[in-house]
Amino acid sequence: MEENMKKGFSLLVPALVWFGLCLPALAQTYTYSTLYSFKNVNDGKAPNGPSALIVDTAGNLYGTTAFGGEGGAGTVYELSAEGVYTSLHAFSFTDGYYPHDLTRDSQGNLYGTTWQIGSPGTVFKLVEGSGGHYIFTNLYDADYAEPGSLTVDTEGNIFGTNGVNPGSCLCLFEIPAGGQWEDIYSTGGDHAYPGNVLIDNAGGVYSSVNYDAVGDTGYIIEVAGGTQRYDMPTEAGGAYLAGQDAAGNIYGLTWGESGVDPGSFLFKLDLSTGIVSRVYTFTDGGPFAPLVVDSAGNTYGASASSNANVFKITPQGKETVLYTFGKSGPGSGLVADGAGNLYGFTYGGGTYDGGTIYKLMPAK
Repeated sequence: MEENMKKGFSLLVPALVWFGLCLPALAQTYTYSTLYSFKNVNDGKAPNGPSALIVDTAGNLYGTTAFGGEGGAGTVYELSAEGVYTSLHAFSFTDGYYPHDLTRDSQGNLYGTTWQIGSPGTVFKLVEGSGGHYIFTNLYDADYAEPGSLTVDTEGNIFGTNGVNPGSCLCLFEIPAGGQWEDIYSTGGDHAYPGNVLIDNAGGVYSSVNYDAVGDTGYIIEVAGGTQRYDMPTEAGGAYLAGQDAAGNIYGLTWGESGVDPGSFLFKLDLSTGIVSRVYTFTDGGPFAPLVVDSAGNTYGASASSNANVFKITPQGKETVLYTFGKSGPGSGLVADGAGNLYGFTYGGGTYDGGTIYKLMPAK
């Protein structure tokens, strides 16, 4: 499973809830707890990755499961800060299946995508109604397309990437608030796949472009009236954009050329110079997306290495292990709440072997 998730890394990574925000510097040591164990019944099976989770200001978590639920095709769920599970939508194949991405706007509306090889993808919206009930709307039926990453700006405009299927547009798209899908940037090649979308502190829209052909170099594209390209180092095959520090630097993660490990590294894009520099090289596999970036430029993530762990890397490239997993390692990267708690999921394990949601709380 881990290998499949790595291969899907450049196609399905989500917009992180902290895009456009600067977290304060986080703690050094953490206490681990399991918030929820999936039961493989109506609550779904296998929290889906690598879309990980999103978290609101009250500490409630939102996510997707790849399978299960009342309709058998995956779910969108909410998990309260106390670990109480609520199913917000259960897919039943007719409205999509295999949901894998989720983001949330400032009004609390949820947006996501469904995708499965051999069938059209969808972009959907969930609006909270009375009594906590969510109303489902299919915003776009992407015939012969497979939308991946989504993020929403402060005005309700949806940005995302579309790829995987060479017969579709390998592109960055926008669905304006109340409007229709528009392709705003095409990668221009069958082997150039868009990765994820980041909206920076100034409202700029960025996406990574990743290659599956040996010898091609990935890059970062900025779309703001015109386009600005920032090339990755020659040994990089593509990039995931993680977040921004208080100084405006963008941090991210790359797999090696053609997705070959070792070769993953953490990088920094200095927007004042346009230079992408290597911060840290992972020598034993690579971490999952997403990563958390704090205001000082420290990054936090969960490792897919043989010694699976949660780590912190400083802007100077110093790594500290914050937690080491046992039998069931991480199935995703991390998200953080305003109190500095870190959250992630395991794909399997837990009481019912259906996966878990875990919390890492700063030690007092």
